[in-house]
Amino acid sequence: MIKRPNLYALFLAANFLWVASPAVISAQTLLEKKFSAAAEAEALLDLTASAPGTSWRERGAEAAVATIYVDGQYHQDVILFAGSREFTYRLMIGRMAPGEHNLRVEFNRKQSAPNATSIQIRDVKIATIDRKHPEFQAIARAPIIYARPDTIGKFSDIPLLAYYEIAGKREPGQLINDLRNYVCFDISSNQTGAAISVAVKLKGDPVWRASDWGIANYKIDRSGNFRTTALLPKRARLEDIERVVARCDVKGDPRTKQELRQVPYASCDLRSINKIFVLNHDYQPGAPLKLSFQPVKMWFGEMVEIYNQYRER
Repeated sequence: MIKRPNLYALFLAANFLWVASPAVISAQTLLEKKFSAAAEAEALLDLTASAPGTSWRERGAEAAVATIYVDGQYHQDVILFAGSREFTYRLMIGRMAPGEHNLRVEFNRKQSAPNATSIQIRDVKIATIDRKHPEFQAIARAPIIYARPDTIGKFSDIPLLAYYEIAGKREPGQLINDLRNYVCFDISSNQTGAAISVAVKLKGDPVWRASDWGIANYKIDRSGNFRTTALLPKRARLEDIERVVARCDVKGDPRTKQELRQVPYASCDLRSINKIFVLNHDYQPGAPLKLSFQPVKMWFGEMVEIYNQYRER
């Protein structure tokens, strides 16, 4: 299993879009820079900047926002969450055609906190990765994360980390899994000495596809709201899903007397299945699966059906 947590932290959980309308932005140009691509490539930006006088701990001065334009077109907003500390924000700026391009960075006063008065840029580096680069497929398929509409201007959502994995030995030219081959689950559950996983069965396929891949530490042992996925052998479509189950297992690998004494109390209090969905052709979340689920408590070793295509009709 190859893990790549350092691939730009998958660029702060891919490109985080603050989704403001460029037409109404009150802006100040901070920097313009030209760059070129010798061939079709993905462009990566290292923006080293600070926002004096800002801090996430101070109401009204949480963060400043910089807006990125590529070839004169609005591309994304960057929240300078590190405040007055100089920090390198690593971003993706998209697919570039061969030739010359232009990058512009502006101080977005409208989306910044009221007491954020300036942005200081120390350095800007742009790199391009073409199809021959070993990381091209991962970067080209990285998801775009949009801010929830009810959080804009509230400084509540900043992606922390994302990474990708490649199962088995990587061979030259091998592609990573298409994100559209995954079923995504948004679940709320409380675990007590236990860990939860989900599994999917497709119509006409006897195989169950589990979110934990049969690996104990891939199960979810924390409580609250969480998301997980199950990888399918082909492009995921909700209409192909026949059944979905959730399973509760003892957390870890209890061996000592003290650990074994806690086993009888291991349980998963499955409160809600908030959403089951797949990504559409444009890698955006599609309409969720229609569910009629009731909260249920599972003891360790138990499994409960949370969706049955024939029952839901």
